[in-house]
Amino acid sequence: MAVARQYLSVRELTRRNDHPAIQTFWTLIHPAYYRSRPPWCAAFVYFCLRSAGLRPPVKTPALAAAWYRKSLTVWTYNPHGNQRRGAEPPKASLVLYQFKTAGGYRIGHVGLLADQRRKATDDFMVLEGNTSAAGAVELTERDREGNGVYLKRRSPRSIYAIVDWIPISMP
Repeated sequence: MAVARQYLSVRELTRRNDHPAIQTFWTLIHPAYYRSRPPWCAAFVYFCLRSAGLRPPVKTPALAAAWYRKSLTVWTYNPHGNQRRGAEPPKASLVLYQFKTAGGYRIGHVGLLADQRRKATDDFMVLEGNTSAAGAVELTERDREGNGVYLKRRSPRSIYAIVDWIPISMP
């Protein structure tokens, strides 16, 4: 989390995914991707994990959906009451968000869990790249295509799953 927090001041210069730090996030995946200015939330997560000395074995780190693994899931939202699979998720777990598309639902955004909650009813604090400064506790499609790195308060209802990559990412 110390690596991720260093980038809280990153803001796109012209709202086209353009900032020298964003270009740096892409260097560990494929520097040429930056030229097409794609969404960069997953590149930010991968950069932070790798900069912290971790080696997450993810095949396509530039895609938010590639970070979902059922076997690594430590928390999911269940509208019927039972909101947890296992213990409270540890800091730096990955928070995944799902969005409705024409073909159904898909994972389309990822961030880093910044702090553990004090109570199971509390919102989560998530450090996200390529998000907006808007105060939305419920993540929307518009909010996820933002202009920088922000610390966001997110409702458990807006989260698809929280996965813990750290144990399998240790060098």
